[in-house]
Amino acid sequence: MMNILVYDFLGSYIQKDLTAALQRAGHKVRELSIRPTDKYQDEKTESVIVAEIKGNNFDLVLTTNFLPLLAKVCDRCGISYVSWVYDSPPELPTEQYMDCPGNRIFFFSRSDFETYKKKGLDTVHYLPLAVNTDRLDGFRRDERYASPVSFVGKLYEPILPTLKSCMSDYQKGYVEAIVNVQEKLYGVDLFNLMIDDDFAVQVCDEYQKRGVKDIRPNARQLKWAVAELVSCLDRINLLNTIGENHRTVLYTGDMSDAMRSNLGSVTIKSRIDYFSEMPLVFKSSDINLCPVIRANVSGIPLRALDIIGCGAFMLASYQPELAEYFVPGEEVVMYGSIDEAAALADYYLEHDDERKYIAMNAYERVKKEFSYAERISTLLGGSER
Repeated sequence: MMNILVYDFLGSYIQKDLTAALQRAGHKVRELSIRPTDKYQDEKTESVIVAEIKGNNFDLVLTTNFLPLLAKVCDRCGISYVSWVYDSPPELPTEQYMDCPGNRIFFFSRSDFETYKKKGLDTVHYLPLAVNTDRLDGFRRDERYASPVSFVGKLYEPILPTLKSCMSDYQKGYVEAIVNVQEKLYGVDLFNLMIDDDFAVQVCDEYQKRGVKDIRPNARQLKWAVAELVSCLDRINLLNTIGENHRTVLYTGDMSDAMRSNLGSVTIKSRIDYFSEMPLVFKSSDINLCPVIRANVSGIPLRALDIIGCGAFMLASYQPELAEYFVPGEEVVMYGSIDEAAALADYYLEHDDERKYIAMNAYERVKKEFSYAERISTLLGGSER
């Protein structure tokens, strides 16, 4: 059994289930929670971590998402560092400290894993996320949250319109074309194909000509801005189209009045608690929508596993790894357009038995193959330095 420092630097949703699984497996766990001021350099945070490592006989340090400064500290202290990335793409401007020999960096998205592997990093690995069905089994349908259709998530307030305002006409048209085509394509990544460093330099040059000096977007930021806008348009169109024929409830955080005005046919409710309320929504909704954020090119998002782990029915946008790990039409239902999503919602709301059968098939799949017990075995394997 191992002695593990579990460090939470971002308020991770999976930290609670991950820690509980480690303890059930017999590992000794010490938890530390500090949010650094900078991911790469924070002397105060680093000194606290060093003191923790020196004061305890840890076998390794474990985090959700990769923290460069922690990799630096662990390398200096001669201890293994294991991280499990559940954001896609990861918010990492550079590959600095990712090559430290004691690192084992697991990406839930195969696309992200392959991206970093092609950069020559031997420290990266691929591991889909997990779900704690035992915890979710404790929830039951609650009529307060009952609805034919629901969606729990953000709509995003896109930054792309602001970035476009200082672009040339050609650059605006180029970006708009990517948005228009990508809106119609699921499972295809145009962002990485069409936006590169050269285009980002051209955009920055245009900003310079126009006297805009405080905004210098790089390719990574431009890709995110485009993906964010497409995701926003996706979700608004999906909710409104399905909401025309079926009561559709959106649970989300604060949004602008302009964004709210775009959702005329949707019932909007406030943000709900991930642990105490979200499972109630999933178990009490006939259809749970799961439009995957477009920046996540291939991976199975945590939200999908949250829904499936509740034994609830999910209607998701097409995602390559969902189609790989689950049988389409028997374990998951995915759409390739907004019109198809609306037609599928109509069908499955009229066919209760089929809907429940598919939801239970998916639940049985994740219970057997997506457990935390199975995942921590992979995470901890070969972690000795």
